[in-house]
Amino acid sequence: MAQSQYRCTQCRETSPPVGRQELDRIRARHRRVAHGGLIPDGEQVIEEPRVRLVDMPRPQKIACVLLLAFIVFAWATGML
Repeated sequence: MAQSQYRCTQCRETSPPVGRQELDRIRARHRRVAHGGLIPDGEQVIEEPRVRLVDMPRPQKIACVLLLAFIVFAWATGML
């Protein structure tokens, strides 16, 4: 599950990394308590970066491809 953080630049507060539902609860509570229900200027949701195959170093890409090839081979030959 992807993790996100809520950041209020006016209050200079950042939540810990949480799931999307918890982030929505934190944001709504902060708006209500600190800003009277209004949306503060500069409010941010910081998304955890997702790891993509193209962003991996070459050795990790090779390892992923070899692992996938082994799984396909094992499945095709009945080892799995």
